[in-house]
Amino acid sequence: MNSLPTYQFVDAQHFTAVLGRLESIEKELHEIKLGQSEWVDTKEALRLTGLKSGETLKAERERKNTKFVVKFEGSTNKQPRYLRSSLIAYNEARTKRHPAGQPRS
Repeated sequence: MNSLPTYQFVDAQHFTAVLGRLESIEKELHEIKLGQSEWVDTKEALRLTGLKSGETLKAERERKNTKFVVKFEGSTNKQPRYLRSSLIAYNEARTKRHPAGQPRS
């Protein structure tokens, strides 16, 4: 029988050490987020959403009430750029509609 491990903090010193490490990880994550571009290209949008094709991504961005926030860049061949936070919001909404273990219809 597999069970989740149980963690116990023996004393305040151990708890303080763990808390300090969590704070350090939080700071590292914040620095990583700061280094990421706010606007991403189609390739990165596909990776972030888990969608398999540019056509599916295009259909979603053109759908009424989409979560995607998009702008177009370029002088002749306008390329879509997606707001990273909108792609994350899309994934969160999709996950809520289809919880793990539930079939997608």
